[in-house]
Amino acid sequence: MSNHYHLVLKIDTEQQQKLTPEEVISRWLQLFNGHPIAVDFLKEGQITADKQQALSNLVAEWQQRLGSISWFMRCLNEEIARNKNIGQP
Repeated sequence: MSNHYHLVLKIDTEQQQKLTPEEVISRWLQLFNGHPIAVDFLKEGQITADKQQALSNLVAEWQQRLGSISWFMRCLNEEIARNKNIGQP
């Protein structure tokens, strides 16, 4: 069946929880467009105190998503659906 696949996935949750904020941001930016605060943080190495809480919230959310099989499947299926809808293989 062309619309069916099986995957065997394993998340190393211990390793995923040990990621530093810089590693989380770097990995996230390899997959998605970044939030300006995160991009500035990686470029500058620091951000203003008023942006620190926003960055902490982003990093926590991204870290959770990077270790989520549900989020992975959502992204994978979205890409497959988009390619199918525009007539790509």
